[in-house]
Amino acid sequence: MTLSNIDAFDVLTGQIFAKLYENFPKPIFLDARKFVEGGEAACFNADSFTGAEVTPPAEAFINTATWLVQEGYISVRPNSKTATGFSDAVLSEKGLTALKAVPDSLVCRVSLGERLVQSVKAGTMETLKGVTNEVLSVLIKSVTLP
Repeated sequence: MTLSNIDAFDVLTGQIFAKLYENFPKPIFLDARKFVEGGEAACFNADSFTGAEVTPPAEAFINTATWLVQEGYISVRPNSKTATGFSDAVLSEKGLTALKAVPDSLVCRVSLGERLVQSVKAGTMETLKGVTNEVLSVLIKSVTLP
């Protein structure tokens, strides 16, 4: 089953945030080859004219990571974009604040970042999408509140 653009965005955002949260404050290389199922072979279309055309799943990862950088949720070293990702990526203050948030409705008081990491490790895509939406809601509220 192919995910819709929004579902793919939610899953990739959750996976990216989980990886950055796990490694914070250490900058890491956000690389599509580590996030796209099938690794490097699934990131490039060997049958393309140049043999190096990025596949749709890799492009979805790159577009998602680019949006997160442009919106200020992730910090990267200037000019660090590669064909498959970004070098020296780390959560920004805005991103970390959202991931450290603990929703009032949770009794166990586990942060959203910890829930993302748990969801990625467990492979539960529906839970990952739900937690990602909670994170994005926190981020959006932080931008719209005075």
